[in-house]
Amino acid sequence: MMNRRCVVVSLMLLAVVILCPGAVADQSSRGLISSLMAERHGLERVWFAPVRIQPSRGETAYLQLHVSESTSQTVFRVVDRHGREELISERHLDTFGRPWGVDGAQRAAAERVRLLQLQGSDATVEQQVIPDITLYVTGSRGTVHALDAETGAVRWITSVGQSDYRTTPTAFNDQFLAVVNGQRLYVLKAEDGTLFGERRIVGGTPAAGPAMMGATVFVPTLSGRLIAYAFGPEDNPWAERFYARGTVRFPPTVVGDRVLWPTDQGVVSSVIAGKQSVYYRVQFHDAIAGPLVYSPPGNILLVTASGYLYSFDIKTGAVAWRFSTGDEMAEPASVVGDTVYLMSRRAGMHAVSTADGSTKWWSPTARRFVAATRQRVYTTTTTGLVLVLDAATGNLVSRIPVDPTDQVFINNQTDRIYVGTNTGIIQCFRERGAWFPTVHVTGGEMAAAEAKAAAPKPEAAPAEPAAPRDPFAPEPEGPADAAEPDTDQPDAAPKPAEEEDRDPFGS
Repeated sequence: MMNRRCVVVSLMLLAVVILCPGAVADQSSRGLISSLMAERHGLERVWFAPVRIQPSRGETAYLQLHVSESTSQTVFRVVDRHGREELISERHLDTFGRPWGVDGAQRAAAERVRLLQLQGSDATVEQQVIPDITLYVTGSRGTVHALDAETGAVRWITSVGQSDYRTTPTAFNDQFLAVVNGQRLYVLKAEDGTLFGERRIVGGTPAAGPAMMGATVFVPTLSGRLIAYAFGPEDNPWAERFYARGTVRFPPTVVGDRVLWPTDQGVVSSVIAGKQSVYYRVQFHDAIAGPLVYSPPGNILLVTASGYLYSFDIKTGAVAWRFSTGDEMAEPASVVGDTVYLMSRRAGMHAVSTADGSTKWWSPTARRFVAATRQRVYTTTTTGLVLVLDAATGNLVSRIPVDPTDQVFINNQTDRIYVGTNTGIIQCFRERGAWFPTVHVTGGEMAAAEAKAAAPKPEAAPAEPAAPRDPFAPEPEGPADAAEPDTDQPDAAPKPAEEEDRDPFGS
């Protein structure tokens, strides 16, 4: 009887595995925020993907987002009357393995609408141009992943250096990716992750992640130096060194053709690409507590350990305004649109205007900025919660429980939310109905503003030359209500009486 019961139970478990594979998948993917939990708070899980990092063994993951300024794709979204949607991209392949292109994708979307109409279902088409967005996940043991930030598809995976050496966060642009492992600098091609070049860092110990401008990489060192390595075919192979007083703790910031980096002595230095000396230095009266943050179109934000937020001009270093939280700070500021989100250790989060530093609202329970959309702001607390706040007022909307071991990443570039689990899985969430990403900052705003200001203004069309006046024609009579002469102008000298009545043809 006991054996028969065991057989029956085994058959029932087997049926559950066959008929409900999702239940087994949910058990095997422990740590994931369920789709049901996300839907309760107005979110939906877009994708999740495993990465080769092991947080349980002390490995740290650095997650960074890159919004391309040169490449994008056109996507058509077809939605039927029941709300079911289908995305058709110009990069989808036809039966011959060739990309559809914009025209092909548009025809495919129109054909899909026609088929839905034949089935008795109305449909609409929405067109959107989306920049290429890449999610770089770097492990502290030298693994680098490049994922499509919207789909989770793995573009490439590679490893650099030695796993027992410390690996920094990456620096990147549309062409290259730079990362430091131990005492060596590696530059990878952003397209496929293959090695483009490497150098041994001489003259200092790397202190933080690098910065990148074109094919030149700037590495900060503990002594305050900024060492520049150029990897272009016509560039000088020798490193350039820029000096500053203090120790560097944070990666440099690149905006346009300028590189800025802070030190623990409150010094911010700026160099211009192609120049061999520091352009300017700004001395602040306190230690700087986070990396410098770009505030479009032409300012830089920095936070100090004593709780001040400064905004200064990128080109001149002149301070535009200052804001005080009254508490210590250890997080960088996050800029979304015209608002700065400022985190303090004990006094919560302040929402401040980028224009003049005035306070918009304050949330006492928030401890770390996560992401923002048009209507909501997402933050974390010290008790394992994600707070959903109203973007206009800061009022609490809802609380999302998360595993305390999860790593919620800061994203001030788009409206997506990225969460990493302790098992090495990255999850992406978006608000319900936000099919296309909202891009907050691309990094090219200052260049666009400068190009607009430098663009030649259209010249006024030259006035047509007046027709020659007939000296024998009678003088036209002015209107009865002709304007009086300007009394502010000096009067013309009166003509002599004999000149007024003189016959021009007389002797």
